[in-house]
Parts: sequence; C-alpha cells; structure tokens
Amino acid sequence: GMASEFRRRKIERVTFSGGYLNPGGNGAGLWFSNSVVTVTNCIVTGCMVYNGAGYGIGLYTFGGRLCVYNSQFNGNYCTYQRPAHNRGGGIAAENCDVVVSETSFSDNWTRTRHWSSMGGALYLAGGLATVRDCTFSGNRAMHNGNSDGPGPALGGALYAASVNPLRVEDSMFTGNSVPLDETTYGDRQGSALYVTGLTTASLVRCVLTSNGSGGDPYKGAIYVGGG
Repeated sequence: GMASEFRRRKIERVTFSGGYLNPGGNGAGLWFSNSVVTVTNCIVTGCMVYNGAGYGIGLYTFGGRLCVYNSQFNGNYCTYQRPAHNRGGGIAAENCDVVVSETSFSDNWTRTRHWSSMGGALYLAGGLATVRDCTFSGNRAMHNGNSDGPGPALGGALYAASVNPLRVEDSMFTGNSVPLDETTYGDRQGSALYVTGLTTASLVRCVLTSNGSGGDPYKGAIYVGGG
C-alpha cells in the first residue's frame, strides 16, 4: 500500500492489489492524512483488513482534499475475528473535500461483529462531497451479532454523515444490500444509500435498481436519518 501525510500526491495508472492489514487498520491499499490527493485511472482491488477496526479498506483519507477520476475499486473488504467498527470497503473519507467521478465500485463490503458496519463501498463523514458518473454494484454492509449487542449495518453502497453538501449525480446503484449475516438482530437500513447527521444531500439523474433483497423489511434503497 501507500501512506502519505501532509503532501500533494498525483497517482495515475497504478494498480493496488492485495493490501492486507492484521490486526485492523485503515487504508490497506492507500492511506493519506491532511493531503491533497488526485487518483486517476487506477485500480484498487482485493485489499483486506482482518481482525479489528478498518476504515477505507481500499483507500482511507483524513482531512485535505481527495479527487478520484476514472478508477475502479473492486473486491475490497474487511472482516472480523473480534468486535470492531468497519467502514468504507472501497473508500473512507473523514473531514475531507471529496470528488469521485467516472469511477466504479463493485463487490466491496464491510462486515463486523456486534459493532457498526457502514458504507460497503463509500463512507463519508464531514467535509463535502460530489459523486458523479459512478457505478455501484454488488456492494454490502453486514453485521453479525446477537441480542446482547448487535451493531447496525447501514448503507450498502454509500454512507454519509454530516456532509454539507453531498451531491450524487448521473450515477447507478445496482444490487447493493445490507443483508442478513447469520443473525436477525440489529438495525439494517439503506441498501444503496444511508444519509444522516444534518447532511444536505441531492440525488440527480441517478438510477437505483435491485438494491436489497426480496422479502427483506430493510430493503429500502435510500434511508434518510435525522440529527
């Protein structure tokens, strides 16, 4: 993987494959802090965080600015051996200005036991964000717990909290879910998108199809929360 702090980075035509962090960690593929980063024509695939908390399995950034153009985030995931928060199978960005354009997210997932699983493909907290001309397919947020402490699974493709504003334009969401994972306990909402925390959001010219699963009471594609 790549790690960078307080830098300007331009990354073009690179494949990041098989990054692995154990126990836990952020950014198995790429990690940035307070940096201005542009990622163009890149592939981030098969990255994994195991046995602990993981944010942004493919790419994690805190602060600064992130622009991702014409790239792919495929098959990145986090899984558990012990309770932990897992967020953003493809990308997690916190307190960051984000633009993601002409980029595909497929088969990324977050999975945890007892704690929270949020944003199977893309997790955004704070800052502002524009997602444009992107495709999200087959991404999942999952949790495994019991009645003593089930955590939530929120936003199969995209989770956004306190992002002002969030604009999602000309994008497609297909086959994303917050599926049952060996348990019927815990909150599961937003098979495609989960938006909360005073986020000002707009969804323009987007297509949402086959998100959720038949017979699932939480199969709603979009969930908008308060507070």
